[in-house]
Amino acid sequence: MSDKIIELVGISKEFDGGTLAVSDFNLHVNRGEFVTFLGPSGCGKTTTLRMIAGFEIPTAGKILLDGKDITNLPPYLRPVNTVFQRYALFPHLNVYDNIAFGLKLKKTFTKAEINKKVSKALQMVDLEDFEKRKVTTLSGGQQQRIAIARAIVNEPEILLLDEPLGALDLKMRKDMQLELKDMQRKLGITFIYVTHDQEEALTMSDRIVVMKDGEVQQIGTPQDIYNEPTNAFVADFIGESNIYNGTIVGDRKVRFINKVFDCVDDFEINAKVDVVVRPEDVEIVKPEEGIVSGQIVSSIFKGVHYEMIMMVGKSEVMIQSTKEVKVGETIGIRVSPDNIHIMKRDFVSNVYDGYIDKINKVHFAEGAFECDVTQLYPGSHLDSEGYVITTTGEKIDLTNVPVRVEVGLKDIEIIDNDEDGDARGSIISIVYKGDHYQIIICTDEEEEEIVCDTEYLWNENDRVSVKIPKDKIKLTLKAVEKK
Repeated sequence: MSDKIIELVGISKEFDGGTLAVSDFNLHVNRGEFVTFLGPSGCGKTTTLRMIAGFEIPTAGKILLDGKDITNLPPYLRPVNTVFQRYALFPHLNVYDNIAFGLKLKKTFTKAEINKKVSKALQMVDLEDFEKRKVTTLSGGQQQRIAIARAIVNEPEILLLDEPLGALDLKMRKDMQLELKDMQRKLGITFIYVTHDQEEALTMSDRIVVMKDGEVQQIGTPQDIYNEPTNAFVADFIGESNIYNGTIVGDRKVRFINKVFDCVDDFEINAKVDVVVRPEDVEIVKPEEGIVSGQIVSSIFKGVHYEMIMMVGKSEVMIQSTKEVKVGETIGIRVSPDNIHIMKRDFVSNVYDGYIDKINKVHFAEGAFECDVTQLYPGSHLDSEGYVITTTGEKIDLTNVPVRVEVGLKDIEIIDNDEDGDARGSIISIVYKGDHYQIIICTDEEEEEIVCDTEYLWNENDRVSVKIPKDKIKLTLKAVEKK
């Protein structure tokens, strides 16, 4: 028998209205593995779980169970049980009847067999003497265990858990994280778990699938995800991070926060990169011994360490250390090369396919922008009617001509209303990068992304519009663009 119990092959899900919830999702889950789907709200993790359960049918791709295609198999024919955040217990039934409900429906077990299975399930969740209790008298943690018992009593091959700890208080949630992992080991059942809580994912999982906007960003062990994030989003979402724009300036040398640091990643010279440094990996030294020095502007005791902010010019450096440095003190810092994580920068500039309209505006990202169309023909000028006149005297009408549009990340102004900008949408992502925020705006209809660097903090889901200065929009003719 193969170690793979579930395979998702090119799974996509598009809902009515054209909303793409999951796109080209590929994953295999091994038998007895604890896999967690982790990501912000709306990233597609619950939709993926529902497709595995059979509550949703993929628009594309297929789902394999032990190598057999179950993509269109109804939920009741799948060896899968689901535990929801709202436990969906029957308030009019006691604990025993809640757990036995599914077994009784099957009508294939004797009363003695049902008693044995219920007793075993209650033993697994440490609630052996609760059979006759009303579920309404139980605490949140006890109700959660009953929901799990009701799921495992059917002996599923796979247990799906959709944010089952979300309704619990903080202390109970932490306790249940450890209990769930221990329970999974004892049962030997494959767990697929959905959460937006990074601590839950790191605490319980054998592997984590980090998702964003319906797409997989990274799959790996908790250690891999934390220590080797593949992009700035993962680094920002998993734990605290210092994230900076950097440039490779030599063989395994990277420049960020205006200093050159040694690193272990090999990139070509002048490559624009994202640099990630975890706060606990910043070493505090005397000012003259550091690669860079700065002043502490904030220091907060967090129980096991102090969390401090040091300013290096306009850039913030977060430091976590058991040694306190007082606000106002100047220190130096060092970071060992293997603690500097370099990754290809997701965005260097915004690039779009666009076209010119009859009044020489360029259309892209669902907006129409003033631009300088003469840059399409070096040395040209516009006549009184708006036609381009080339250096050879040729008269050109650019109406509907396709162009490639490029706009720098710092060249976009964000406006807090829909009316005053030239394109509009909602903020879907914010990543702090030391001295500025990198913000992604998603347009309304075609869901084009506009990436901006700004010093101002916004909120996710804010409705905004954008303006771009005419001289910051670079145009090239698509017809002459090199392939």
